[in-house]
This record gives sequence, structure tokens and C-alpha cells, in this order.
Amino acid sequence: MALLEVENLQVSFDMPKGALFAVRGVSFSLQAGQTLAIVGESGSGKTVLCRNLMRLCQGNSRARGSIRLNGRELLSLSPRQMRGVRGAQMAYLFQEPRTALDKAFPIGAQIAEAILAQENIGKKAARERAVELLALVRLEEPEKCYRAYPHELSGGMLQRAALAVALACRPAILIADEPTTALDATVQAEVLDLLADAQKKLGMALLLITHDFGVAARLADDIAVMYAGKFVEQGKAGEVLYSPRHPYTWALLAALPGDHPISYLPGRPPELSHLPEGDAFAPRNPYALEMDFLKEPPQFWVTDSHWAATWLLHPDAPKIAPPVYVREGKVVVEEGYRGKTAAV
Repeated sequence: MALLEVENLQVSFDMPKGALFAVRGVSFSLQAGQTLAIVGESGSGKTVLCRNLMRLCQGNSRARGSIRLNGRELLSLSPRQMRGVRGAQMAYLFQEPRTALDKAFPIGAQIAEAILAQENIGKKAARERAVELLALVRLEEPEKCYRAYPHELSGGMLQRAALAVALACRPAILIADEPTTALDATVQAEVLDLLADAQKKLGMALLLITHDFGVAARLADDIAVMYAGKFVEQGKAGEVLYSPRHPYTWALLAALPGDHPISYLPGRPPELSHLPEGDAFAPRNPYALEMDFLKEPPQFWVTDSHWAATWLLHPDAPKIAPPVYVREGKVVVEEGYRGKTAAV
């Protein structure tokens, strides 16, 4: 049995003009120690999906389907029962640590509070573990950092402190939402190494939200590409990177910097309250077939572990070899790729 099993998850928001479907029938599983990266543009539904795994989207949101953690259905739990899951079994590392951490309290007090909320231990033991966690996330002088307030730390140090809070109760699953946003390249690499190290030491699964294939390639065992609330391609990281099959995946890879002319994807993701007929990506897809504008494509399996939802994989479709892929750590864009070249 998988640690986390998500089946046909649908998340909608009640809006004045009707329902907005932010997540549309997503299914996946996560094993202990596995890293799954969910890649896509802003607005593709990545954060809404992952926040709903911890039931953090309330108010006008509605979730249907199934979310099972160790076989336990989370969508049927009461708010009080969910408080026992959050932090203890699943933890969330938010995109912006300055808003995730309380400015009015020292860093160490916030870590200790997270421990005391879930475990029946004394304040002294909670303090000792908080200092250990600050050392685990490689903050120098952890005793000093325990007493520091958020405004006294740099961006990279704050992200480490936020990670310490998330790891306070040794969760089985950590959800990391764009953990390197707004960090410079050097600090970004340090944070990614830190995530990998913490995952290995604690044996936890990692669900990584990112728009950057470079980040996914560095950490992920598996990659799911998300567009307009759905997974459009999923497989082992090597399969998705070395042999991508969905035109949206090609566009995301071609937008990465490298030795090739950088391309961009024209247009914007569709309004989730007014989705077009057929494939939601069809209006932006230079490889779109007539069928794309009529009917959503099913999942076509490339291997036992790799699928893509594109009519290009139908047996009767024109045969198009992946024009964009990764080789030896670099993105290769074949001549004739139909992306839009960005002016430099």
C-alpha cells in the first residue's frame, strides 16, 4: 500500500458566476522516501492541489474524490481530526517564509510550539529538539537562531527556519511549495541540497511544487506535468526529461536557458471557469490536431510508468519524435521545433 493515494481529486470554488474547477480529476500515489515533482506554470493548479491534500482550502472550496494517507480517508475527517494530521503526518513548507513565520515570536518558540501541539513532551524537551532541528537545517549558531526573530534573518536563513518548523514533528510527507522562489542561485542550490539531506535523514516522502524543470531534475524520482488543473504527463523523471511526449512539456523545457535559442509559450492558461471544448491546451499548442479542439485526450501509455494525455500518441496521429528533450544534463531543441523564439 502506498503512503499517499489520491484518486480522481476534483477541487472547485463557488464563484459569483459559477463554479471554478481548479483541480480536475488528478490521481497519483506517493511511496515512503519518494520525491514527486509537480511542474507547471503559475495558475496550473499545483498549489491548490497540494493544499487540499492537507485540507487547507476551506471556505468556498469543495473537494471530491479520495485522499488516503496510510489507508485513512482524509476527506471524511473532521477539522479537529485533521489537526492531528497536519504537522505530525504531513507538513507544508510554504512558498514565502516571511508570511509563514509569525513576526511577533522568536524562531525557536515557533518550532517548539509546533512540537508541543502534537506531542506530549515537556517544554525543555521541545526546546532541545528545536535547537537540534535548527542545526539539522544547517543554521549556524542554532542556539542564537532559536532566540532570533524572523526580521533578523536573511531570505535563505528564513527558508531554513521555515523548514525546521515543518520538520518539527518528523512528518512522513513534506510538501514543499516553490521552496527556492526569490532566492539567488547559490542559496537556491543550498536549499535544494538541504531538502534532499533532510529527506534522507528522516526517511520522508517529498512532494515538490515547482515551475522550474531544473529544480525537478535535481530532486525528483518522478515528475508530473500539470496544466489547467490536470496532469498532462507523468512518469519517472528520466522518462519525462529524456523522452517528453506532451507539447506542453516540450514548451516548458524549451523555455529553460541553455545553448539553444530560448522559446516562450504564447498566450495564457485558460479561464478555469470557462474551459474551451476539447483539450484545454489546444489553443496554445502549435502541434494541435483537429481532434484536440473536439475532445479531451485520454492517457496514452508510453511505458509501464510513463503516460501523456495528447492525441499525438494516438496510433492514427502523425508520428512526431520529441523535438525537445534533455541529454547529458542539457536541454536539446531540435531544428524545426515550433516554439516561439524569445527576443534577447
